[in-house]
Amino acid sequence: MEMHRTTIQKVFILTAILALLVAGVFAVLKTYERYRITPPVEVANAITVEVPDSRFQIPVIIDLDLLERYINTKLTGTFLTKTIFTGKSKKDEVQVRLSRTDPLSITSNGKELTCTFPLEVDATLVDMRLGKIFAGLFRPLHTSIVIQLSTPVDIDKNWNLVTRFRITGYTWKKKPLLHIGPFRKDMTTTFNRLIEEKGRKLTAMLDREIHKEVSLYATVADVWKDLQEPIIIKKKQPKAWLNFECTTLDASITLDKHAIICTTGINARMRILTDSVTANIIHPLPVLQKNHTAQSDLRSKISLYARSSFKDINEQLQQLLEGKTFSREGHHITIRKIRAYGSVNGLTVDIVTDKAFEGHLFMSGKPEYDTTTKKIIIRNFDYDLTSGSLLARAGDDLLHQKIRDEIATKLTLNLDSLISSIPDIGQRAISKSKAGKSIDMSIGELDIEACSFLIGRDNVHALIDATTELSIRIKQIKTGKAITITDG
Repeated sequence: MEMHRTTIQKVFILTAILALLVAGVFAVLKTYERYRITPPVEVANAITVEVPDSRFQIPVIIDLDLLERYINTKLTGTFLTKTIFTGKSKKDEVQVRLSRTDPLSITSNGKELTCTFPLEVDATLVDMRLGKIFAGLFRPLHTSIVIQLSTPVDIDKNWNLVTRFRITGYTWKKKPLLHIGPFRKDMTTTFNRLIEEKGRKLTAMLDREIHKEVSLYATVADVWKDLQEPIIIKKKQPKAWLNFECTTLDASITLDKHAIICTTGINARMRILTDSVTANIIHPLPVLQKNHTAQSDLRSKISLYARSSFKDINEQLQQLLEGKTFSREGHHITIRKIRAYGSVNGLTVDIVTDKAFEGHLFMSGKPEYDTTTKKIIIRNFDYDLTSGSLLARAGDDLLHQKIRDEIATKLTLNLDSLISSIPDIGQRAISKSKAGKSIDMSIGELDIEACSFLIGRDNVHALIDATTELSIRIKQIKTGKAITITDG
């Protein structure tokens, strides 16, 4: 009887234990079902990114002192010797010589150029109706005159500078008089007529010589060509090149106090190419389009594109984080596997740790560019709701935050290096025109003003809006032969 009671008790205890085990397993299964992690849905399709047009604003500057030196070299010494006949009978023969010894000067009022042109005037009476002997008694005349010239400035379709000089006035330093004792012969009217007559030839030749020698074609064509030259950005197969496909250009001429400024605008679109043949196609310089709109903002606004593949991102993440153990106050977690991918939640990271109850953990966030720090951040980067619930049950939130922050830092390394390389690539694209004897090219720092990210199946794409200031200063104008005004 006693033995039977003992057997019943053992059966009861075993049954109770079994019931507790079943209840425990059921509870675990219910908990697992409750906290089962569903990965954020991966982006299924690759995306095509349209890069907006860039607008390169390039002021090409011709300093007025350079134009001064050019004209002073072009017009130097004696450039007119002429015999004229005066008097009512036209028998008074005077030999006149015009020469420039003092430098001319050029100024600007913002609308036109003004040229102050000093001339030395020498005249000798060589014959007259009273005979050559009597004419020889007159002292040779020496005086000077300052001629004022003005011109608007424009540019033609072939990138040659266009001027239309005209005489706007002249001032005699000393009245032109031929003397013989108390007798004087006033040459003012005669010389004024000569200045007006030959002045038209002078201004026409100035216009012609400036138009012939002051050309911006080679300078602009070099920039146009250099923007289209491919820059290799990936040397491993499949290779990739970057270039700008130039479409249109325009120009406008303005004057400031010290320079002629031809603001050249080039519209272009950045491309990434994998075909070396296409990459080396250079479009010729098109016909110039005049831009009559005042350019108040001379900054170049450049739209750039970059991308980083998830293959590259994951190689870096795995190299830096797989096998790494995080510890805090006796708690340890080791990352076994890690993988980043594009999801409906943005940029998602799948982490497998050594904690069996945790399994896969997922964090998601959206990459953004911080214009203040010039760094990429992952906005709202955190564990998804279910991963967070499991970690909360495991305890030690600070350790899990440490893991999250470390992953966020490593996740942006590849993107940061990608974005930081953009200014260098951009400058390389626009700075291939080397400074030399003829030009100086100034390139300001490329400033990234905004950056947006698009996440596809295979890549993280970045669209970058950047600005910079460019300018080209002409250093040399070929002078050629000096101008001589022929008689006749």
